[in-house]
Amino acid sequence: MGRFFNEEETEDIIRWLEILDYKYQAFSLMTKFSVLKRKGPIDFLTDYSLSVLDPNIEYSPRSATKNIREALARITVKSKQKNLYSLVIFKTHNPDFYFSHKNNDFLFLDLPRYNLALFYFYKKLFAEAVHSKDAAMEILSRVY
Repeated sequence: MGRFFNEEETEDIIRWLEILDYKYQAFSLMTKFSVLKRKGPIDFLTDYSLSVLDPNIEYSPRSATKNIREALARITVKSKQKNLYSLVIFKTHNPDFYFSHKNNDFLFLDLPRYNLALFYFYKKLFAEAVHSKDAAMEILSRVY
């Protein structure tokens, strides 16, 4: 981690990734299914939000509200010191952009323009960087 960014920059990256989680959750809750190109709307889906596509979301209003409040609460914490090892930054040579997100769990961004990948655990805290790297690689091996 230290070889890519200093501590302050790393905290800013963490804050940015937490904002992405919040915005992704809000967007998926507010955006409704609308129209398929050339086929028109699917009437029975127009009342549902895109969040129903996410298998990690419980569909009760209480649960959805709790998740988005947790995401917002994370953003408001000023110091990200305790989360530094929850962020894994590594070099990548993938030619394409990749994005993987699981609400209130993790976010992965592969940024080919910068030969850099970011993997952030929203809730898990790690004592050492090697532990978070191992956990991230295990998830990536399943996702890819």
